[in-house]
Amino acid sequence: MLEAKERDNIRIEFIELMEIKSKEKVNTKGSSWLSQGNTIKNVIAFVIDDKPITAERNVIAEKSKYFEEFISQFSLEQEIKILMPKWVTKTAFQLFIKFLYNEPICEIETSTSQRLLWLADFFKVDSLTEYCIKSLIIPKLNKDNVIDFLEDSYTKVTASKSSDNFEVWNTLIDECLELAASNIQYLVRINKKRLMKLNNDVIEELADRVFKGFMTNTSADNSPITELLMHIKGINCPFKLLEQERKKVLKKEKEYFASEHVTPNLTWSLSKLYDNFYKDSKPFFVLGCYWVLSIWNRKGDNTVYIGIKQSKTPKEVEELLNCTLKDTINPFKKSQGGEMNGQGKIPNHCILTVATFVSIHELDTNNEGIFQLASLISASKVPTTIRILTVQDLKRIGGQVTIDIYLKLEYTYSGILTYISKNFSWLYNTPRVGLMTRNQLLTLLKHKYLNVKWEEEVLVALCIWCKFLK
Repeated sequence: MLEAKERDNIRIEFIELMEIKSKEKVNTKGSSWLSQGNTIKNVIAFVIDDKPITAERNVIAEKSKYFEEFISQFSLEQEIKILMPKWVTKTAFQLFIKFLYNEPICEIETSTSQRLLWLADFFKVDSLTEYCIKSLIIPKLNKDNVIDFLEDSYTKVTASKSSDNFEVWNTLIDECLELAASNIQYLVRINKKRLMKLNNDVIEELADRVFKGFMTNTSADNSPITELLMHIKGINCPFKLLEQERKKVLKKEKEYFASEHVTPNLTWSLSKLYDNFYKDSKPFFVLGCYWVLSIWNRKGDNTVYIGIKQSKTPKEVEELLNCTLKDTINPFKKSQGGEMNGQGKIPNHCILTVATFVSIHELDTNNEGIFQLASLISASKVPTTIRILTVQDLKRIGGQVTIDIYLKLEYTYSGILTYISKNFSWLYNTPRVGLMTRNQLLTLLKHKYLNVKWEEEVLVALCIWCKFLK
């Protein structure tokens, strides 16, 4: 595989090492194309390890946008000689020329495919770029080479989203992220240093996919990815990591919910709401499972609560699924050799954190509303509060409300909370527990898989948390 430094300097090397020499004799010994009657003026000589590989100008100009522009600068009287950078191997370049001449490319090593891909990309041969990614690289992706192609694809995707083959590069980075996520324990164990050098955006997307996969398997150990994130960010406890994630989510999701193209996951209209009531919406499907919006008021209480809870799959939908699907969908494809055996369905007693935006037509104007991060236990019968009104608010609008709910599941945030639950000693061994919100702490204490040895541990953690608040 190419070293990281070589990949970073590919374009610099091309600029520095490409040399045009007019009217210089080119060694063409062994050229099959020249032997067919072509003259020296009709060819370009590419020099690799002091030996030329020649190709006809019109052929490479036809297939390569780069060479089409490049060759147009020179007349037929000028001889062109290009010194190739060191990372270009003779084997890879010969395959590159073969493709331009419509000759088939047989089975090749992955390292050669990588060099061929970069040749295709730099010389703007879009058809070869697509062929390399779809036919030569993706079928041979594995847990030992995935980081190489993750780095390559991220570099390309972030460089230009307007390129003609952006979609195929995006396919490669998506395949790499899925494979890396399904083998994260192996990668942390074997390639931790390489992972730590990945761009922060790649690490965060990878972590999100890992936590999403672990969410379907409550017995899985998400310690490797959580501790890797702490290591990368220079954090010595999960509470700081959780706080950083909270700030990031608040900023990102507020911008997301404020955008005009976002539509509500549910619009719910109710009437005759005054006091002492409890109402549930019909189940609505978001993020791979069903949810219910609730609104209630207790007799004698001036507060009206709006909450969210996960719902069971409606009976009619369950029957339909049983008829059409034999197996549930695994978020990590078994065909890719993943280590985790998720069931693709959020199980009971799983910690979930959702970003919600609640807007009430009769009370909010100009798309105003309340943004909230709420943690809950999946399949809990008690809804988690995401907005509060008063009885006076309801009376002012005649007891009639229309509620818009926007919902997003935060996988990384949920995963960090699950890590803390399974490593409860963090809660009573560090005063940083005070960084947790009341909602977060209550969710942990309700978690069925809370890993404690004796009740005193919980009491100590609560005392530390209360002391920190003071």
